[in-house]
Amino acid sequence: MLRSYLLVSIQFVLIGIVAWYGGVWGDTIANGFVLAGVLIGVAAIVTMKFRVSILPEVRDGQTLYTGGPYAFVRHPMYTAV
Repeated sequence: MLRSYLLVSIQFVLIGIVAWYGGVWGDTIANGFVLAGVLIGVAAIVTMKFRVSILPEVRDGQTLYTGGPYAFVRHPMYTAV
């Protein structure tokens, strides 16, 4: 479990480095893509009623979400990233 959290943390750090040093913040088109990614990610989290986990494990009573962005994309959280 600790390994999973470590890998996800590294992923977020690398995304931040790419965003910061890749010049994302100054370009209007790039800012539009960043905004679209944030909106898709927020919509996915709201659709799941904030029951989000970074670990891919099945829990008791878990359901398959098919509404919101999940009606169009199977993995909207990955799409957002």
